[in-house]
Amino acid sequence: MLEAGVLLRLHGSDLPALHFGRRAGARFTPEDTPRGVMYLAEDLETCIFEVFGDEMLAGRCLIRAFKWMNYSVSEIGFPALRVCDFTDVVTTTAAGVDLASLMAQDLAGPQAWSRAVMHHRARFQAIRYASRFTGGGCLALFEAPEICEAVTATAAGRLHETPDANAFLDEHEAAVV
Repeated sequence: MLEAGVLLRLHGSDLPALHFGRRAGARFTPEDTPRGVMYLAEDLETCIFEVFGDEMLAGRCLIRAFKWMNYSVSEIGFPALRVCDFTDVVTTTAAGVDLASLMAQDLAGPQAWSRAVMHHRARFQAIRYASRFTGGGCLALFEAPEICEAVTATAAGRLHETPDANAFLDEHEAAVV
């Protein structure tokens, strides 16, 4: 059980902060997902890397301006959750999870695990995992009526207007082009 808390979320500025995505291009969102997934992280650096990390690696720390300018940051409050904790070695060992497969660019493994967790008899509400970029704590929160009723969002502002986001660009020698 994960205690109630608050984590950060980067989301398209055209979408509500409490949007549960169903696009299969995300790490723990399988094709034809039975439930949408909302991704959260413990700090802004991890959020930015989770959203822009692959693009930064592919483009020598370049981020497309239209994406950077169209993201917002929100604080997401959540209730106590039943989580499948992929940061816990006992859990991953017992389940036979290959941690390398969770970190790979090929999303087939993480998406298969997500589907299995969504259908598990324990009725997990989220997957806790470590960012493959920073090692920071992340949460893939599954859409369910009891979750939708309990989560809250507080807007923190547009990403490009956030001083910490601009400090991230400087620290990682990244450029918005």
